[in-house]
Amino acid sequence: MADTDPQRGPEDDPERDPGTATPADEDAERVRAADVRQQQRADEAAEDPERTRVIETAPDDDAEGRHAAEPTPQDEAAEDRAADRALAERREETGAPVAAEEQPVLEPARESAPVAPKREGNRLVGTAWALLAAGLFQVVYFAALAGLIALLVLPQAGWAQVGPVVSAQLQQYLGSAFAWLPVLFFFLLFELAVLLFDRAGRFFYVVSSLVVGVVTYVASVLLISILTRGSIGDTATLEQTFLVPQFILVGLVAREVMLWTGVAIGARGTRVRKRNRAAQQAYRDELAER
Repeated sequence: MADTDPQRGPEDDPERDPGTATPADEDAERVRAADVRQQQRADEAAEDPERTRVIETAPDDDAEGRHAAEPTPQDEAAEDRAADRALAERREETGAPVAAEEQPVLEPARESAPVAPKREGNRLVGTAWALLAAGLFQVVYFAALAGLIALLVLPQAGWAQVGPVVSAQLQQYLGSAFAWLPVLFFFLLFELAVLLFDRAGRFFYVVSSLVVGVVTYVASVLLISILTRGSIGDTATLEQTFLVPQFILVGLVAREVMLWTGVAIGARGTRVRKRNRAAQQAYRDELAER
């Protein structure tokens, strides 16, 4: 029986034929061949940049079940860098632009245009003042009419009879056209001035109060004469009617009431104009900044 030494390999076996290759030798030879092929591909890729960088390893026909030699990450990174450099050099030589990484194109932010300011008016507030002035006209007119009747009756009837006489006269006027026609004319003319002047100042209402007082006075004389007598009468009768104290009182009260309430409307109209000018100026400045 021959002694066996565990430290001896197949190459130390004297009975082994030197021309016979063992499986270990074949594996080692295949690894060395794969390394040589990998090195050759790397050299060829560096010399020829246009060559395809992805090369599949050819199968080994000499044996079955071999282990394919795979490139290491360092080799792949080196191949990628070499191919990128070669591609960049070729594009610089040919003048072709180097494709950059596409970035998403964002739409520019649409800046909303400033909204033009709306011009503020004074008609609504002026109409409210006109309604208030109409009620005030009615109260002031009948109060002034009561005082006028008392002054006319006092010399004849004395203080004891002034109250009953004034009350009876007022009831008579309340049942006639004096109760509604003058105040209707006053309100319509006042409202017309408000609609026409809108944001006008106090001066316009001071002037228009004279016109409204005169027109209310003349219209009341003519229409009440027609309603009571059926016509305006002749010239002498018409002149006497214009001199009746009750009609003169209509014009005076209409002028005074519109004067003081119109001053309030005109003051607000001035403030509204200033606010509108300031808003328009701010709007123009904002447009100029853009």
